[in-house]
Amino acid sequence: AAAKAAAAEAERCAKVAVEAAAAEAAASAAARGHVDVDVDGDGMGEDEELMLTVREAIVAFANLSTEASLVEPLLLERVDDALLQLSGLPGVRNEAEIVWRFNYTMYRLSLPAEHRRHLAEKGMARPLLALAKRGGEAARQCCAAALCNLSKEKSTRKGMVADGAITTLVELSNEPNPLTQQWCAIALGNLSESATSLREGTVTALLQLSIEESTREDAVTLDKQVRPPLVSR
Repeated sequence: AAAKAAAAEAERCAKVAVEAAAAEAAASAAARGHVDVDVDGDGMGEDEELMLTVREAIVAFANLSTEASLVEPLLLERVDDALLQLSGLPGVRNEAEIVWRFNYTMYRLSLPAEHRRHLAEKGMARPLLALAKRGGEAARQCCAAALCNLSKEKSTRKGMVADGAITTLVELSNEPNPLTQQWCAIALGNLSESATSLREGTVTALLQLSIEESTREDAVTLDKQVRPPLVSR
């Protein structure tokens, strides 16, 4: 029975890897085009169709990354490369729900410690920093969580600081969401040792977060990440 279950799980992972590869290919193709031409007479310009593909790819990545066992296959299929290409497109940055799904996927992909250095060296913190002020509360929570995960890799902390992560985290720490505050506190603590100097606002944020944490009555755990709802066609 155990062998059969393992075989079924392997088959499922293989299937997901194929789906991820297909989604990545579609996403990469979408990222390359911006010509607004109605090529098939359906009333949609090519640019509009590409943006629809981008949204569907982001939704697919978010759906797949909710399964812990599928995070590794997604990383092996270099979904992170597709996300990096898509991050600057209007179809991602201008829609709150897509920003949420993007940030959530980044959070999930940054969970395995062995992949954080690779992700950070690729510059995966940059799209998170660029999207930090977009989306709703859940999107910002996921953004802080992903940045926190990446900040745990010591070898890439200087790069994150140079990209402006401390400033963004200080701003996110003002969110009323206690989970967002916790992620920011951990990330700021990690990055502070790589900063050549700390502005007064950073120190103030750290002090405020530590005071709030010590006096908070409602115990909050970091595993209660806000997950976007699954979408199926």
